[in-house]
Amino acid sequence: MRFYRFFFWVATVIHLALAAWLCLTPGMAIVQLGHDTSRIPLIYLQEHGLFLFIQACAYAYVAERPSKSIPVIALALLVNLCLPL
Repeated sequence: MRFYRFFFWVATVIHLALAAWLCLTPGMAIVQLGHDTSRIPLIYLQEHGLFLFIQACAYAYVAERPSKSIPVIALALLVNLCLPL
C-alpha cells in the first residue's frame, strides 16, 4: 500500500502545480504551450486548471484512504479521459 500512497501524493503535487500554473498565469501557459493567444480564450485554461485542482483533492483523498476510494479513482480517470489539454 505504501507504493500507492506515494504515487497518489506525487500525482497530487503535480496536479496542484499544473492547476496553479493554468489558473494564475493562463497567458504564460498559452505562450509556453505554443498556442495562438488570439484564438484561445484564457477562461478555457483557467477552467481546466480548476478541474486539475479538484483532481488533486481527489488524489490526496486516495493517498490517505486507498482501500475506500475506488469510485474516486474511477471518476478521476474518467475526467482525465474526457478533458485532454
